[in-house]
Amino acid sequence: MTKLPVEWNVEGMDCVNCATSITRFLERKGLQDVYVNYATGEVRFKAGENATIDLEELKKGIAKLGYHVAEEEEKPPFWTLERKLLVSALFTAPLLLQHIFMGLGFHGLHILHNPWVQLLVCLPAFLLGAWHFGLSAWGSLRGGVPNMDVLIFLGSTAAFVYSLVGAILQEPDYIFFETSATIITLVFAGNLLEKRSVKQTTSAIEDLTKLQASTARKIMPSGAVVTISIREIEAGDLLQVNEGDQIPADGTIEEGEALLDESMLTGESEPRGQEPGVNP
Repeated sequence: MTKLPVEWNVEGMDCVNCATSITRFLERKGLQDVYVNYATGEVRFKAGENATIDLEELKKGIAKLGYHVAEEEEKPPFWTLERKLLVSALFTAPLLLQHIFMGLGFHGLHILHNPWVQLLVCLPAFLLGAWHFGLSAWGSLRGGVPNMDVLIFLGSTAAFVYSLVGAILQEPDYIFFETSATIITLVFAGNLLEKRSVKQTTSAIEDLTKLQASTARKIMPSGAVVTISIREIEAGDLLQVNEGDQIPADGTIEEGEALLDESMLTGESEPRGQEPGVNP
């Protein structure tokens, strides 16, 4: 049990509705200052004055929604997104190429004309997609906020079932196993590109964060000066900034004058003079 502010990295979020479902879940638990960013996977929250947090219960609740709280010393899973994409692409390629060749008037591989062979080739990609997107889709539906994985799961499953019925009825015009596999593979590829893009952006943000002060000097009503974390700064606090310090937060100068380095904001290399009443 804890009352401290909590920060987690939650995996599996890929749209705004994913973040909304986790936000609603945490707020229903009575937590405050809930912040969820689906792009970076960042989740922050804290308990109220007289409340406590059962972290394990919250982790289980998030897992039921279809997401996973990453642990610092956790062993990486075997089925990473990269491996899922690789396996899915290997089995999708022959089906998709066969479909393209037939559209151009070529017969391609005769063995792939057999719908049951197409079913066997499509099955690994479909099962991976059903597992990956199905868990997330079911969790979002349980949370009352359907995410985009619901559409992906429905689309790929509909194409697979439709093709299976076509195979049983021996109707070649109704067999689209390549569609089911291609939907899953393309979304896996999109998720991987998004993941890498977010990682690059996050790295840049972390580099900028290193330039920010981690602590601040707060002037108490008694006049005493105490050192606090920048996360503990609240609106209305009076802070003391000494010569050579970094500005810990946005605010208005109440007393004193200084030359401030604003190059990170304005690009100007020369420090600018600031006076009382100015927002540095």
